[in-house]
Amino acid sequence: MSSYSVEVTEKDGAKQVRLTGSIIINHIEKIYDELKSQISPEEDVCLTVENPDNVDITFVQLVLSMKSAWKASGKKLTIATTLPEDLTALLTKAGITIDSLNQ
Repeated sequence: MSSYSVEVTEKDGAKQVRLTGSIIINHIEKIYDELKSQISPEEDVCLTVENPDNVDITFVQLVLSMKSAWKASGKKLTIATTLPEDLTALLTKAGITIDSLNQ
């Protein structure tokens, strides 16, 4: 099973978060804990998910939760994803579009 990585940097006053690897239920709690310790809805954040090995519904739940928290705080959350075609198709079949995650 592939692992995951969470990289957080800062650029121009905003946190830059890069997620790679397997963003699945087996890892989501650790990913959440890492994000929670390094970023906050009280700051602007750019989340990039680059060619993950795998994602599941917990990834979608995490992103939707983050969108809600940042919207409530009035800070900016930018989400960029580069999902493989098969994962995009799977999410689309579940009624979730990449555009809806990015809004």
